[in-house]
Amino acid sequence: MNPTIQYTLTAQHLIITSDIETQVKKVVSVLQKYIEQGDESARAHFVLRFEKQHMSDGMYIVEIDFHARHIDAAAKGEKDILIAALDDARDELAEVLRTHKEKKIHFIRRGARSVKNFLRGFPNRRNQ
Repeated sequence: MNPTIQYTLTAQHLIITSDIETQVKKVVSVLQKYIEQGDESARAHFVLRFEKQHMSDGMYIVEIDFHARHIDAAAKGEKDILIAALDDARDELAEVLRTHKEKKIHFIRRGARSVKNFLRGFPNRRNQ
């Protein structure tokens, strides 16, 4: 069974279209591979907003807050184009989640290696 990420989407100063919803679902599917099997508590909150800045056309800002069983992470993307800002936030969050997953796997392997080395110290009773 593949766990699913529950997500919420909030927009400030812009309208959520079906294209934006589709892009957010793509981001959720990318983040899917970084959560543990059986983790039904994974959720993400997307905040999409447009901020008009002085003497410029404005900036799209995407913030993603991600919560799962053993990690809480946040990412932010700022660009002139909404999809580019969403991609920046996705890449930043994916990097944090990937690093967390690699550290966890490394810790498990290191623990297994130490147990194996510990057991090598015992004499082999079958050959005696």
